[in-house]
Amino acid sequence: MPRHDEIQTPHLPVTIFDPSCQEDPVYAIAFIDTRAHTTIVNPKILSPTMWLPHQQEFRVANSESLTIKLKSKQIKIELFPGCHIITEVLGSTAPGKDLILGWDSYYAFKKTFDISIEPRRLR
Repeated sequence: MPRHDEIQTPHLPVTIFDPSCQEDPVYAIAFIDTRAHTTIVNPKILSPTMWLPHQQEFRVANSESLTIKLKSKQIKIELFPGCHIITEVLGSTAPGKDLILGWDSYYAFKKTFDISIEPRRLR
């Protein structure tokens, strides 16, 4: 049981697959952030062949802007065996994060697998 003053972070190990099976699976840690509109992956964890040029501007929480220059080809994000979505993600670095699982992916998992995030677990 976590202590009352212990900070809980919503991290989850995931596996990322190339649906075309041309690349090896990648094991990553997903940071679940339902305040993030879009799922973002650190470009360094996927093969360069998995990325396409892309231009998109975002306004981030501190009112600064963020320019995204990469978008992935379709990837399969697997939370558990048999529990996966196929999606495209944006590529950008976030300090200490492999993958930020945003609202888009969370909603796709919820709609397909009826998954919900609870204070101490993923159900």
